[in-house]
Amino acid sequence: MPRKPEPQPEPRSSERTRSSERTRRPNRFVRHWRAIVGFWREPGSIPVKLRSTLIEVWGARGGGFYGVGYVVAFVYFEISMVLEDLLESSGADAFILGTLAEYVFRFSVMSFVNVFRALLWPLMVAGSWDGLGVLVLLGAYFSFEYLLKPRINDLFPELTAQRLAKQAQKQNKKEQKKRRKISRKKSGRGEEA
Repeated sequence: MPRKPEPQPEPRSSERTRSSERTRRPNRFVRHWRAIVGFWREPGSIPVKLRSTLIEVWGARGGGFYGVGYVVAFVYFEISMVLEDLLESSGADAFILGTLAEYVFRFSVMSFVNVFRALLWPLMVAGSWDGLGVLVLLGAYFSFEYLLKPRINDLFPELTAQRLAKQAQKQNKKEQKKRRKISRKKSGRGEEA
């Protein structure tokens, strides 16, 4: 009679950590270097990658008016930061060397600050133009929802697909939660009987 395989013990936490470290994605510097090399080899891939990244960020912020404002604000803050450094440098070589020297600071701390500022973009707009910012914000919202959104859905079908995938994921989570709740009730009743 063949023997049944013995169950393997649960790996210790240190073993789980080591195995997950092998499969994790490369660090930020490696990813950025690979992107630079890829863009150097195929400059035509820059607009495609930029578009997909911006759409992904937009979708992560809801894919609506707030998401558009977030993307616009973030791009504005990043471009103004680079232009400010470019204007302050004494030449192209000083700009490049300064940017390389501040790479760790700029793309970690300053980008985090820009993300935080971009998250708060509605407050910045509402507080500007001597109180007219609220009216500008409301006008932009209604024009986006009723005039631009149908066109945007046609231009960016991947955004609609991303939104539908999120809705399906939420629905699956709700169904799993219901099933767990029902199974707990059944197991609770079975113990009482």
